[in-house]
Amino acid sequence: MKKVLSLTLVILIVAMLAACSPGESSSPESTTGSASLGGNVTEVTLLLHASLQSDRTIAQIPDFEADNTDIKVKTVLQASSEVASNVAIELASGSVTFDLVNISAEHPPSFVAAGYLENLEPYIEASTVLSKDDFLPTFVSNCADVQGDGIWWGLPWRSDIRCLFYNTDYFEEAGLEKPPTTWDEMLSYAESLNTAEHYGAAFPMAGEWIVFSFNDYMSACGYRLLGEDGNPDFNHPETVAYIDAMKTLMKYSPSGIQSYNHDDAVTAFIQGKAAMHFNFVYAFSEAQDASKSQIVGKVGSAPNPKIATNCTVVGGWGLYIPTASEKKAEAFRLAEFILSPETEKKVVMNGGDTCPVLKATFADPEIVTAYPILQTIYDASADSKHVYIQPNIPGYAEMLSILSDHFHRAINDELSAQDAFDQAEAQIQAIVDANKAG
Repeated sequence: MKKVLSLTLVILIVAMLAACSPGESSSPESTTGSASLGGNVTEVTLLLHASLQSDRTIAQIPDFEADNTDIKVKTVLQASSEVASNVAIELASGSVTFDLVNISAEHPPSFVAAGYLENLEPYIEASTVLSKDDFLPTFVSNCADVQGDGIWWGLPWRSDIRCLFYNTDYFEEAGLEKPPTTWDEMLSYAESLNTAEHYGAAFPMAGEWIVFSFNDYMSACGYRLLGEDGNPDFNHPETVAYIDAMKTLMKYSPSGIQSYNHDDAVTAFIQGKAAMHFNFVYAFSEAQDASKSQIVGKVGSAPNPKIATNCTVVGGWGLYIPTASEKKAEAFRLAEFILSPETEKKVVMNGGDTCPVLKATFADPEIVTAYPILQTIYDASADSKHVYIQPNIPGYAEMLSILSDHFHRAINDELSAQDAFDQAEAQIQAIVDANKAG
């Protein structure tokens, strides 16, 4: 594969990360750390997308610098779309301004194929601080073994799982004693919970978010985007029914729900304007934040509803070292610190907005007591039969864009549901064929 990203891919990366990055902080671009160094001190630049997780992680950096006096960390926080464009353009140029970067899970396969990311196997093998066994296996293929060949090109850091969140007060008022366990039941609940005071549901649908809900639905039907033979396997009568299911759900959602991104939908939920909400785990932290939430202490969570089965969708961001960095060893030492049990515990206990990646964190009684949702996440993610992990192949971001475009056209009645699926399948098949041809 050529080591130059096409303009199309750069644009797709920008759009994908802008749509798919929950929990951005209020300051989307900032830099900390000094460029003026003396003696034998090396400056390492850490580039992160703006989020609560990033804020809490950066707060721990002084402890790293105190124990590693030969390293000064410069941290750069940027809005998700800026991280996307900077990473794509700089990696392609062969000259980078960052040494350790977090990248959303859909993009590393293409970057690895182009030779942009460092193989971390030698670093992990030599490490006395971390090992592959430290991580929950579910998160490895998303953020580390991104090619599916056993080689770790990154380290899981900001992994996430989608859940159903609900307002316990509204459920009690409606006489609903438990969360829905099937999609049909959830649609029925949405109707029952829809009142003059609040909507039955508010799910993010803008851009690729409509595809994340489809991943839930498709997986619950027992299918995957790509089958075992590597060809599209998402176009079936059961999965095509997703369009009608979403149209039904829209009847009990805020007006304009199709344009709701993750922030819009979670805001409606935590302000008490909607009874149910699908999202990644960061939504739970948002709901417990008294500075912005009106439903603190009134939030329940449940696994995704089932159809043929129930299935949890896993997303996430990994930490990567660019091959163009001249400070790879120092960058890996920083990654070791960020992914130590001590650091991850501090991040989680101080309001990090996503689920942890280390087995030790999930096993810590103090953490599980403070965040009981983690036990549900662990139970779901530990069962591979009920986990959907996105394909680790070049072109996956483009596939998401294709599905998003066709699903929105079907929702808007510009295409029939079946035509939308057929056309999307043909375009995704073309990407698969191109990958196979090399």
